[in-house]
Amino acid sequence: MARPAYDPELVRELASSEETRAITLSAEDACYALGLTLEDIWSVMQELGGPRCRFYKTMPSQQRPEDIFDVYDVFSGPIAIYLKFKIVTQARRRVVVVSFKRNEHY
Repeated sequence: MARPAYDPELVRELASSEETRAITLSAEDACYALGLTLEDIWSVMQELGGPRCRFYKTMPSQQRPEDIFDVYDVFSGPIAIYLKFKIVTQARRRVVVVSFKRNEHY
């Protein structure tokens, strides 16, 4: 069985602080389009490994193959979400949410 590239506990820790978390503009826009807030994203990330959050796969970036993403199926209330993120280490380690959109498979 596949395992996440990033330790969920580390991801939860990084996502809990404004100093160590970031989000792409497209993920932010998709979040707002669902009627959710950025705090909803960070709350969902605190549940990695929990019953409403299932690891789906690890994948390389198409533009930068050296970048590795973890992908999860998660729920924010009744909304099924496709969550994709990576951890970067330039200057400071942080988690970057790359995609946060409705999961059309549910």
